[in-house]
Amino acid sequence: LDARRILQLPNVDQRREGIRRIGATRIVQQLGGKVMDTETRAVGGQYELLEIEMNHGDPWKFLRMRNQSISAINLEAVPRECETVQQAINWRARQNVREDWCPSQLT
Repeated sequence: LDARRILQLPNVDQRREGIRRIGATRIVQQLGGKVMDTETRAVGGQYELLEIEMNHGDPWKFLRMRNQSISAINLEAVPRECETVQQAINWRARQNVREDWCPSQLT
């Protein structure tokens, strides 16, 4: 499966299934994702801020997270203004990259 072809599928259900089948790791590898920042936290584990060229103008930014409960890797798009993992986490929690969010536990 080719990541670029999957992302160009007009049908969102087909695109979602293609992404599920190829997996986040292969998508990042095939699209040449660059790691912009990394952080390992006692609460939440390992995070990476990635920049990926998606053929839509400016590169997109994604937060790659390892779900410790099920050992899965998740990618979530974050605003292009995010320059650090902390800013991406702030945006996910509060929709504000400048307001730090550091929970003592995740549920």
